[in-house]
Amino acid sequence: MFKKLIILFFFTCQFSFAKDNDVEYFTKSYQFYQKKDYKNAIFSCRKCLKVNRHNFDCNFLLAKIYWDKGKINSSIKYLLRSKNLKPDDYRIWLSLGSIYKSKNKLKIAKEYLNKAIVLNPYSASSLIELADLYLMEQNYIQAIIYANKGVNIDIKDAFGYYILGIAYLNIDDRENALSAYNKLKNLDKNLADKLLKKIKYKNFYKKIKI
Repeated sequence: MFKKLIILFFFTCQFSFAKDNDVEYFTKSYQFYQKKDYKNAIFSCRKCLKVNRHNFDCNFLLAKIYWDKGKINSSIKYLLRSKNLKPDDYRIWLSLGSIYKSKNKLKIAKEYLNKAIVLNPYSASSLIELADLYLMEQNYIQAIIYANKGVNIDIKDAFGYYILGIAYLNIDDRENALSAYNKLKNLDKNLADKLLKKIKYKNFYKKIKI
């Protein structure tokens, strides 16, 4: 499954902060981040937060940088700070849920993901992340329900169809598993091939040709 799918960061960056310098520092840090110059991005973010520790975008960006660097606890630290600054931003809850899911802490992950969905019921990413969590719990019916909701919102979300294919296979619904595969193969060949192998394995002993 996609390692990088775990975090969703879309920076709205409205630059509506109280102090001018923090905006300048954030702009520099984001430019460094885009170049994957994490050292200078972190340095500029810290400068930004010295000027205005309530700068949401800098806290959120630091969370993303530390995730990319594999420093999960630091990422969580800045996500929690971001949550305190903008508790109604579904992206924070989605990101926290995704991280805790990746750490196999499914109970707290489910709480965060459900909160993200409450805040934005039209977030395909939140719905599909929760579907993946249910897949991990082997709750295939719930996985199907949430993955279907997700792909109905974003019909190009390949991971959602992959989840559907796996979940349908596990309840022996070969027809819908193949339907998911047929939609997936035009979106992501690698995931489609991975799903097809599972379909063929599932039907190996039945001598069914795919």
